[in-house]
Amino acid sequence: MTTAGRLTADDNLFLVMEHVVDLPVVNQVVWRLESDVDADLVNRLGDGLHAGRLSRLAVRTAGPTRDLWRSTPDAGVVETSDVPVRRGGEGDWARTQLEAPIDSVAGPSWRLTAAPTSDGRVMVSLVFSHVVADGGAILAAVDEAVRGCPRPLEVGRRRPLTDSLSLGRAAASAACEIVRTRRPSAPREARPTATDEPFTCPTIAVTVDSGVFDATARDANGTPNTLFVALVLGVLERSGRVATGDDVRINLPVSTRRDDDLRSNASSAATADVTVSAGRYDDLSALRASCKEAYVRRERDVDPFVSTVVVAQALPDAAVRRLAAGAGTPLCLASALGDLPASFATLGGTATGPVAMRSTTVGASAAQLAAAGGGVSAWSSRTPGVVTLCFAGLDPLAIPDRRRLTDLVLGELGRWDLRAEVWLD
Repeated sequence: MTTAGRLTADDNLFLVMEHVVDLPVVNQVVWRLESDVDADLVNRLGDGLHAGRLSRLAVRTAGPTRDLWRSTPDAGVVETSDVPVRRGGEGDWARTQLEAPIDSVAGPSWRLTAAPTSDGRVMVSLVFSHVVADGGAILAAVDEAVRGCPRPLEVGRRRPLTDSLSLGRAAASAACEIVRTRRPSAPREARPTATDEPFTCPTIAVTVDSGVFDATARDANGTPNTLFVALVLGVLERSGRVATGDDVRINLPVSTRRDDDLRSNASSAATADVTVSAGRYDDLSALRASCKEAYVRRERDVDPFVSTVVVAQALPDAAVRRLAAGAGTPLCLASALGDLPASFATLGGTATGPVAMRSTTVGASAAQLAAAGGGVSAWSSRTPGVVTLCFAGLDPLAIPDRRRLTDLVLGELGRWDLRAEVWLD
């Protein structure tokens, strides 16, 4: 069993982004379900989440010790509404939920909200700080709450001196690894200047028939996951950030979560190096091989970024802020979440509807996001008969609004002859 008394290096990364760098990362799951998911069911779900692994807030400490988790049963907020969401207004409703305050230290660190729709369905949103949960943790938290077996935080004894010594040794080892593997930084491309106005990253969620999606992948000598990666790369290319012949690094998140694991964040990333080529539309073999090699390399090599994250835990905020000054966000990220558990997809109701899972920054300015260098991030998940794809535009210059992102995504899906339903924009 993994206890969670102190923040891991991955937890700390997102805490730094939220409270030091002012680029908070917030995750959201949005469900559209049938009317048997009512306010009582949502409130019971909320009770289960309050009693489970999400009932935690972070406590900042004076270094060089790791920040702590504090068991906090009232860390989250549950709200239901009787005001119907108009047909076509699901995206606006979801964005409103996403923009409500979230704070992993002061709380609330998560919000569960629900409202009926004008056509007789129910919209449910779960927004949470990435500090307290990644995709795997939220899948587990909801599944446990629905099944009535929540797993609360288990905090070990505080041993600040022991932790300080072990963290110091880990940081020293990581620093040596950084020096050993250091390579010259790739020059950042010169780009126009964005404004200091607040910018909400545009997102879109679409559903595709899973049988058609899988057949399209097979016809191009690929897998469903390879096709998903190709779609994300295609949207990035259409945005103008990359062109034919360019070399692109694609981040492929991989869960490291074990059974009985209470960590908030338990993942790493494989990195596929690919050259943009129109040949992928006929044959996905090269892209598939690049992704496979990325997974092998992840198991074999030590990522210098991981070492940097470990070092950051031993540093004061001012030093971390300077260290993070040149850091960026992925140009291209494709996170394949796979088949969603029935308990998660239905929330205990009788029918499965589309489920969108996305991650974005909230409250940052367009200038901050442009400087970070991000491009397109996307998440795929599967429920019976349906593949749901959610895209986020992280570049306020290349993808300034929802209309632009929608055009890019639908254009790329059309290039693959994939018909999609836009249900969240």
